Amino acid sequence: MLYTNIRAERIRQSVSDFSEDWSFDEKNVDIDSLVTSGESISFSKTLPDDLQFNDSLCFASVNVHFKVFIGDECVYSYTAPKNFTGYGYGIAYHSINLSTDMVGESVRFEITSVFKSGNNGKIRLLSIENSKDYSARLVSGQILPFIISSSISLMGFLLLFLKYGLHTKTDGFNIFALAITAIITGIWMTFDTGFFRLVTNNVVLT
Repeated sequence: MLYTNIRAERIRQSVSDFSEDWSFDEKNVDIDSLVTSGESISFSKTLPDDLQFNDSLCFASVNVHFKVFIGDECVYSYTAPKNFTGYGYGIAYHSINLSTDMVGESVRFEITSVFKSGNNGKIRLLSIENSKDYSARLVSGQILPFIISSSISLMGFLLLFLKYGLHTKTDGFNIFALAITAIITGIWMTFDTGFFRLVTNNVVLT
């Protein structure tokens, strides 16, 4: 599971990475190292000279509300929908269409954590490329974790079937507890992969 994620990330970094040398607090930083702590933070970078037709600014947001500005214009904003805890749904994926007219323009993020403490919000996996290529690469990195996680849930349902469908003579409570644990753990791990969010582009349903 780790291998498929690491491989997809290495390919992204070699092909289209746009995470380095962002201007933050008068320093150049890697955007993956920036985490909100308290109030909102802002960071910016100049778009490259080699923008191509169909290029997009692709990235993932983690526990943040944010706005994206190109030049002085706000071109994209996102407010993380609340889940049953009253906070955001964690990771979400985004793409912003770019054009060759934007060469040399400054792109700026303003992000705020969904948590009252202001901690643990960030932007990551940032690339400039075709959004379909970006999504396909992330999906390829998540497909094995998704299959394994789903299989854990299926094993739980299979245990329930073997116990109650075939009426096997085993310790009912232990089998039931193991089955429910497998189902809950498998479902949680399946959603945690982010696979459904990538293929459906809908964070609320997952």
